[in-house]
Amino acid sequence: MTNLPEWFSDDLVRKIKAGISREFILYGDLYGLFANPDEEEKAEKPYLDLQEFLEWALSQKEITVFYNIASGFTFPYPAMEIAFKKIVGMDEDDIQKYQRDPGVCLMLLEKLLKTTANVAVVITSLQTLAPNSAGAATIQTERANIERIKLWAKDRDIKENGNLIIMTTDQLMQIHEELRKSGIGIESIMIEPPTEEERQAFIELMTQGEKKQFEAADDFDVKVAAIASQGLNLSQIKNVFRYCQMNQIPITRDEINNRKIEILRAAYGDVAEIVDPSIPLDDVGGLDEIKDDQRYFLEALREGRIEEVPKGVFLCGPPGTGKTLLAEAVAYEAGVLCFIAKSIRDKFLGVSEARQERYHYLLRANAPCIDVNDEIDLSSSKRGSDSGDHGVSARLMQMKMTFLSDSKIRGKILSYFMSNRPDNVDAAMKRSGRMDERYVVPMPTVEARSQIFAIMFRKYNKLATDIQDFLPLAESIGEVSGADIEAICLRANRRVKRAKGKIITQADMQFAIDDFIPSASQKEIDHMTLIAILESSSRERLPENVDEMVAAIIERGLVDDLAEYAQTFADRRIAKIDPEWLKNLKVVDFSNMFAPTVAPLSDLDATVALEKLDRDDEKSPPSEEPAEEGGDDDKK
Repeated sequence: MTNLPEWFSDDLVRKIKAGISREFILYGDLYGLFANPDEEEKAEKPYLDLQEFLEWALSQKEITVFYNIASGFTFPYPAMEIAFKKIVGMDEDDIQKYQRDPGVCLMLLEKLLKTTANVAVVITSLQTLAPNSAGAATIQTERANIERIKLWAKDRDIKENGNLIIMTTDQLMQIHEELRKSGIGIESIMIEPPTEEERQAFIELMTQGEKKQFEAADDFDVKVAAIASQGLNLSQIKNVFRYCQMNQIPITRDEINNRKIEILRAAYGDVAEIVDPSIPLDDVGGLDEIKDDQRYFLEALREGRIEEVPKGVFLCGPPGTGKTLLAEAVAYEAGVLCFIAKSIRDKFLGVSEARQERYHYLLRANAPCIDVNDEIDLSSSKRGSDSGDHGVSARLMQMKMTFLSDSKIRGKILSYFMSNRPDNVDAAMKRSGRMDERYVVPMPTVEARSQIFAIMFRKYNKLATDIQDFLPLAESIGEVSGADIEAICLRANRRVKRAKGKIITQADMQFAIDDFIPSASQKEIDHMTLIAILESSSRERLPENVDEMVAAIIERGLVDDLAEYAQTFADRRIAKIDPEWLKNLKVVDFSNMFAPTVAPLSDLDATVALEKLDRDDEKSPPSEEPAEEGGDDDKK
């Protein structure tokens, strides 16, 4: 027996021999193909689906029975079916009558397990019998199913009989949480997607040699194709080859990659935007030191120096400064797919958690890859906050933190997180080991703005211009984001097109600059910039002009609690703070915090006001209620 998959030999068989468990839940790549371990049959049928593999693996059992809520009981051999009916005391009519009643069927399977030795039970689509309630009340029939399955793990008769129970589910989060708990005797095993070596062996068998099933291009490279098919299981790879054969398309690396993206979008389009990046790092204006760091991480990633690759990179700063663009450019330089996480929340209980699990499986299956999480402050709740969603936010955050803490993903999945308000992200999410590197992505400097103008005209090659030097425009535009610059360039282009012009002139650009109104207020930008600076994980990687940035924000004085921010910068030695500024800020922020916002009265105004009060008192009628003791003195 050779070619046993790791999930079977290293996990399931090992745990049975160690006495850890005899009841298992399989999830993950349930619909893939597995190398046939039977040397005699391998020549005729080299690969098996999961049910065929389990039939082979359990062929030494006296009885192996498969149960599904839709199809009922099935058996690898007729003799096993006859023996099963005899043990449970039912004939064919009884079986047909009750086999779609989950309660009755589980009771029959329990009778088999408790009374007969050396049997195996395989229950497929476990989520239909014990679905995830996500904190809601469980209906009585499902409650009974859950309790029965739990009791099997501790049943002495089942254990002494040496019987085995295998259950499968598409996603672990789709089944009830009580069956996923550790320590109850039920072990969960993930069927990992095929490795590069497994894909290469499969592709070679399908396209090379005398028994090949598909015709590949003349320059077809099996190893290159194996790399290109990362993220697909063997069944999906075979379907790609069938598609090429049916449409008379040569099997090439590009065709595999194109079909792969289509398959992944169809399968995971609800949880991720799958991006095939086309922007290099050179097309990201400014941020030179940050870009140098990302190039170093990619070099370490390619050379297998996984200890030098961060698990997570946190990009903080005002909107439109190029945070998402930077992550996509990194994916382009790496030559891997880029996945942008979508909002996974759903109104139905348990669906959000299941989607989160599917997204994490997508990342693992396509590693190495880039994982992009935009506006992470909106998708993650702070610890202790009352989100009013029955704990869904807390469970999603816990799943995300558990994923990021997995040491196996370091150097394989590089996660990027972006936020305008990193202070709204839970501190445990931002810690080292999850977000190892945290960068400030500020509003671009004059030099960076000049670069971005040039990049925009290269990006949109239909934007013809006679402008040679963009520095004057960058100086005149003021402090705007890269996204604002893109909008200005496109606005100038529309102006020229409407006027039937051919090129964008300096005057056209200046008109668009003067016409443009930024979406974010200066107060918001200043606040987001201060928060981003405080989140930085490296003094060396702070912007070179950080002192000037902070000084300008203090001078504008728009941000609330500015004295507290300035004191924090001074205490942590993040930026140079003039002690005189700090003293003045404290006077403004604290001594006048509760002062009324009215102008002081002059002596003349005060005299007039007092005379008016005296006249009003004379006109006021006397009170009819008796005055309380000491009342007049109190009033005086």
